[in-house]
Amino acid sequence: MEKPEIANEIIAHLETLLAGSNPCLIIDADTDLIGAGLLDSLNIVRLIQFVETRFDIQIEDDDISPELFISANRLAQYVSTRI
Repeated sequence: MEKPEIANEIIAHLETLLAGSNPCLIIDADTDLIGAGLLDSLNIVRLIQFVETRFDIQIEDDDISPELFISANRLAQYVSTRI
């Protein structure tokens, strides 16, 4: 699976996850998820669970940092190196 496809799946999941708090939310691959206040600690945990399940990878504890979740592109880059 290519990085753009991975990013699109992450974006679709985030839009579903965050729809309750912002039904008009539009996220693109470079949206600053943390800077825009879209990801709190609970949503980061939910996103980790989605990524690990969907892409059958394990995100190592040492890799979990705000930089990993800065955008769908950044997370997709990480995922693409592990699948």
